[in-house]
Amino acid sequence: MASLPFVVQPKLQPIIERIGDDESGIIEIERKGFLSIAEKTFLQQGAGNDQVASHLLNIIRKVSVELKISADRAHDVIMDILANRPSKDKYYGRISEEYAESLAEVTQLAMQAEGKKEYLKAICMIIHRINSDFNVADVSDIHPTLISALAQLCDDEENKSIERLVASKASSEFAKDEKPLATLEKK
Repeated sequence: MASLPFVVQPKLQPIIERIGDDESGIIEIERKGFLSIAEKTFLQQGAGNDQVASHLLNIIRKVSVELKISADRAHDVIMDILANRPSKDKYYGRISEEYAESLAEVTQLAMQAEGKKEYLKAICMIIHRINSDFNVADVSDIHPTLISALAQLCDDEENKSIERLVASKASSEFAKDEKPLATLEKK
């Protein structure tokens, strides 16, 4: 940012945050309050292979063709089944039973994809903010607490959460405005 000819400098500067605990180890990482374009691109490229949506679409098509109902109706009933929401649709029970194996597979793929997203977010934070030479194969050696904390940081940054930056700025400004006790006692 220093290379840009700012007329007004950004108010909030990145802070170094410590994440982890005694069990997982504690690391330091920069919190900026946003994800960079490179970080967003990394996450989008990693999420591009979505087997869940593809598998779900195949089931919807199959149900639609075999039961001779619209794809929209098949989608609505299947989503109700997957969410364990009761439905009055007459095909609800039939789809639940006849396609149970396929629907279980979608659920399993969705759970696996969610776990991969957490690892992807953690890897993104490591590569872009800690160590660009990080070997992705080494992610399995990282403690789950750190993986979760890095993924949470990524989510916060993606949501442009600046609470920590504001709190850091406020505490540093408060510290600047503090007067030594001796100065206060003289008044």
